[in-house]
Amino acid sequence: AIFSATGKTAWSSADGAAIDAATGYAGIGYFDANGATAREALAAILPSYGAWWWQDSDGALRFSRIVAPESYGGTLAFDMDRGEVVEDVVSLPDTAPNLTRRMAYRLNAQALGASDLVTDMVDLPQARRDELMGYWRGQVYGAGALASRYQHADSADPFLSCFWREQDAQAELDRVLAIYSVPRALYHWRVIDATLTVKPGQIGRITHPRFGLAAGKKVLVRGVTRNPATGDVTLTLWG
Repeated sequence: AIFSATGKTAWSSADGAAIDAATGYAGIGYFDANGATAREALAAILPSYGAWWWQDSDGALRFSRIVAPESYGGTLAFDMDRGEVVEDVVSLPDTAPNLTRRMAYRLNAQALGASDLVTDMVDLPQARRDELMGYWRGQVYGAGALASRYQHADSADPFLSCFWREQDAQAELDRVLAIYSVPRALYHWRVIDATLTVKPGQIGRITHPRFGLAAGKKVLVRGVTRNPATGDVTLTLWG
């Protein structure tokens, strides 16, 4: 239903299947009574998996997941050094402003009030009342070590996931915290190569005398912007 609402008849079920296979998660629960747009629904669902969506050159919707690039052992999509860059690299710290040690799961579509519930404490005990009157029914906590840049996660509000199972929420939270156990950065890398076929979600390596890249570093492609008139390709890389 989400994809029909976008007007897209083409979307990559293979991308979704690959994410399911990689995670092993049972799935999510999502409901919106206010008529959310397809874009809003995707924005609510995909972050639970650490994923995002983008549009391929043929117009199809694609899905990619953020993973620690240094853990990737497959064939690299590219291997570039400073000599291939049109202008010098721009490096920005990834401050992860929304990072948190807590993740809520099994969200309530609507938080009920006391007047919505029966008064019989036997038929509806207090623990069940608390579940139905809150915005979520469960919350997990991650104790993994974080780089000093991300200490704000200690006091941040919980991330509202769409997961239904506690173990899925815990596994994804632990995975994200492990990613940020080291400081991360974004790199903007512009080259002139009309034949470059790099796509979001792929992993390659960049080498540069600055920014701690002298020995080369694996990075994840977060975005690709092309100028067909000039052949310029600007890559947003993360690692």
